[in-house]
Formats: sequence, structure tokens, C-alpha cells
Amino acid sequence: MKRPDKKTLQRIQNVVLAIGMVMLVVAAAFPLLGVWPEGMMLMRYVFAAGAATVLAVRLTEMYDGKNLRVKRLHTLEKVSALLYCVSAFLLFFYGNRLGGGDWIGFLLAGALVQIYTSFMIQHEEEKDARKDA
Repeated sequence: MKRPDKKTLQRIQNVVLAIGMVMLVVAAAFPLLGVWPEGMMLMRYVFAAGAATVLAVRLTEMYDGKNLRVKRLHTLEKVSALLYCVSAFLLFFYGNRLGGGDWIGFLLAGALVQIYTSFMIQHEEEKDARKDA
């Protein structure tokens, strides 16, 4: 079987990453809004699956460029995915108490790191493109 090229692999990773992020958002929104309290156990599993999906995609992503700052930012994206996994662990660890507030803290920390890296990677790549032109 033929291996997919880099562009196809990136597209697949982007789609899987988007699905994982949507799973995180939906699973986090239900308990925070108090919607469907009977399905809390299901939401924990959806959240954990989303966190695992995001972590798997982040661990398989590769940066081939030479910019060390962008390389570090991609490493920060992996840290963000680990924070999502810690948040999922805390959801299970605290039982029916909704993980206290700790899971929300790790979720927000991961989201803030994710937002920062997405803007900075784009900024650095645009700066590199201007420099090369």
C-alpha cells in the first residue's frame, strides 16, 4: 500500500484534530452549562476520547522547517494536548463531583496555550515568508 504524501497526511491530521477539539468543547460545555446531568459519565468518556485524539495528532505532527521558535511553539502545542489529558484524568479522578474546579483550570490552561501558539506560529511563518521574499 502506498504511503500518503505530506499534504494528504496534514489534511487528515487537521480533520482528526478538529474532531478531537469539537469533542472537547461539546463534552466540556454540557457539565459547565448543567445540561443533561444524567449523561455526565458519557461526557467524561467523550472528553477523554477528545483529549486522547488531540494528543495523538499532536504527537504525530512534524515540523520540517529550520525556525527554532516555530519548533518550540509546536512543542508547546504538545504541552497543550497533555494539559487536556490531565484535565480528562481529573474528571475521572474526582468521581461525581465533576472534578472540582481543577479540570476546568487545566482545560483553560491548555486552551490558552493553544490560542497563543496558533497566533504565534502564523506570525512567525509570515515573518519568514517576508524575509525569504
